[in-house]
Amino acid sequence: MKNHDKEIYTRVLEYINEKQLLAKGEKILLSLSAGKDSMMLLDIFLHLRDQLLLDIAMFHLNHMMRGKDADDDEKFVAEISRSNNIQLFLYKFDFKKNKPKGFSFEQYARKKRYELLNKVFTENNFQKIATAHNRDDNIETILMRILSGTGIHGLGGIECRRGGIIRPLLILSSKEVYEHLVNKKIQWREDLSNKDEKYLRNFLRNSLIPKITSRFDGAGEALLSLSNIAKDYTSLIDELVKEQGELYIFENKSAIFEKDIYIKDKKLFKYVISKAIRENFNEFVTIGMLEEIYKKAVTKKTNLLLYKNRNILVKKTFKNNKKVIVISENTGYNHNKIDWEYKIDLTLVKNVSIFIKEINRYLNFRVVDYNYFQKNRNFDLIFVSLKEDIKEARIRNRRNGDRIVLEQGSKKIKELLIEYKFEKLVKDMVPLFIIDSHVAVFMPGIVSTIKNRVSVDFHVKNDSKKILAIHSEEYQL
Repeated sequence: MKNHDKEIYTRVLEYINEKQLLAKGEKILLSLSAGKDSMMLLDIFLHLRDQLLLDIAMFHLNHMMRGKDADDDEKFVAEISRSNNIQLFLYKFDFKKNKPKGFSFEQYARKKRYELLNKVFTENNFQKIATAHNRDDNIETILMRILSGTGIHGLGGIECRRGGIIRPLLILSSKEVYEHLVNKKIQWREDLSNKDEKYLRNFLRNSLIPKITSRFDGAGEALLSLSNIAKDYTSLIDELVKEQGELYIFENKSAIFEKDIYIKDKKLFKYVISKAIRENFNEFVTIGMLEEIYKKAVTKKTNLLLYKNRNILVKKTFKNNKKVIVISENTGYNHNKIDWEYKIDLTLVKNVSIFIKEINRYLNFRVVDYNYFQKNRNFDLIFVSLKEDIKEARIRNRRNGDRIVLEQGSKKIKELLIEYKFEKLVKDMVPLFIIDSHVAVFMPGIVSTIKNRVSVDFHVKNDSKKILAIHSEEYQL
């Protein structure tokens, strides 16, 4: 064995020991493509297998995106598993047919790969999953996050360990990997799609980073240095934040925040929300995402969707009669609509108050005169003009076919909800004020920050004889 090879193996083993990535006798699942980095990872573990008494197996996912080339990659990995007597977990998934809308190929391939890895990991009692990310991958990730608008956590780059996933090659550059494989005469397969710059990482790797390093020779090291500084600062902040007590609880696959202090302190709020999303949902967090969540969270409304993407939902709601913020997986909006309805007796005295349990709010109704309307029309009230003989109204959630007459003409409530981009759960919470089977008021402002809409048939005019003022207030313990 050449000294160069000894140095590589020794450096990786020292890194593994320093970061405590492996223990003797563990069962390890190697996530492998057929490329250089994967073959390097396999070679490292073949070398360490006897020394650390490791039980190793291989995982390969055929994306079925490159036709015969993808099938040849699969055969290449299968042959390696046979020649080395290593168990192979092989999966095929047709990403062209099955990729949902809204995902890039990179995003969904990563999501599906880790989903399948975790399935194999759990069902076969592995202790670790090892991936082949190297030093250059880390540099690309840090730069990509900076350009996408990351915070201090994102500057930390790729973690050498996250849960049961380890990345023992992060100390090796792409050049070192290439030279080692050539020196050891280890074969690999080239993925020609790595040259396609429609994929962001390929653009960074093939075009942007070479231009940057041609002017800034130490750019890669500078980014890694920045990453290490960010990790030191986040570690320090974590210690200081712990003095606030338990940040949140995690149960039923949801992170639940109960402390009002987070709302009062914007910096602390953004920090703990970001930490929870990263640690529990493995989701990249941007400054824009945190600003959007905070802006909605500080409003008085409780039943609000604060943020959503393909992977997570952040909601402000009630749990055990307490105001909470809940972060959970976006499981595809599996939600069964429940119809609800409340009657309002308009023959009663001037004030009527009804508690709507489905939205945890009181709706207060009061008959007022035109002078009151003039003085209070710009406040947080809804005004409806009624015929004098109207004795009853209803408050309910939407039904199929509901329409409201607006200035631009009649419009379906369903279309308005789509325009406002409400998620399904919130759509079924929006109250409608109904008079004689007509939608008098569409009331998204009761459960969100969207403005309420009064039907033109119920607008208050200077000759209106009976005016109803509607006011909403949240139930307080």
